[in-house]
Amino acid sequence: MGSYFSIPTHHHVWRMRMHTLLTLIPTIGACSTRCQLMDLPKPCKLFVFDGFTCYLGALHHYEYADSPDDVFNLHVHESEVPYLRSFYKPRATINWASQMYKKILLTHPSPKSEDECLLRCNFDDGPCYSFVVQGQHCFLGDPFVNSSLFIESGEAVLMETNRKN
Repeated sequence: MGSYFSIPTHHHVWRMRMHTLLTLIPTIGACSTRCQLMDLPKPCKLFVFDGFTCYLGALHHYEYADSPDDVFNLHVHESEVPYLRSFYKPRATINWASQMYKKILLTHPSPKSEDECLLRCNFDDGPCYSFVVQGQHCFLGDPFVNSSLFIESGEAVLMETNRKN
């Protein structure tokens, strides 16, 4: 059935992608099973479980609802990573540090570090246009930001958005 990446995300970021709400789900495992096996009118590729309610959603669903700015772990199915990766292109560079606005300690072990960083960029609060993985850290970037982060210099592969707008 595949596995999920767990990404801490603010409520207003993940809520807009949810299409189904289920209450009285006793565990995160039950929520995951419902996401994968329940017959829904829209596909379920991500979910959030807050301890009482299971929220099911999809990348392509947008429904904004005003809600408190709580942070929960958004669970994204691994099958969504190749689709999201298609929006980025790699570029080797030594001039990447100046545009990074956030440094995140990665929770998934390598070789999934780049996948986790990709998801962190996609679901971040800020306008994330690029990312770099360096060791156990993920750096999120915006070309219009002048960073004050301390980042070790060196050549890296910068993944930049390749979206056609």
